[in-house]
Amino acid sequence: MNKTPRNTFRPLSANVWTEVDSMTQVRTGPGCGVVLDPSTGRAKKIVVAGGRNTAAAKWLSSTEVFDLDTKKWTPGGALSQYD
Repeated sequence: MNKTPRNTFRPLSANVWTEVDSMTQVRTGPGCGVVLDPSTGRAKKIVVAGGRNTAAAKWLSSTEVFDLDTKKWTPGGALSQYD
């Protein structure tokens, strides 16, 4: 069975997996969303938010943004918490 490496990306327009840098935080079960370019409607960025770092046994309030053009991750803003 072929296994896809953990840090890969495959655009919907291509049938090729590309290895990319890892996020700075290990995350299980984060929320994800896509940011579209308003002029073209094309996907520009993927936002990954929260989740759980199981190795550290803690919930994450950080976000990371993947730029589909540069194939790089950058830190995003922190999530608010409520009780």
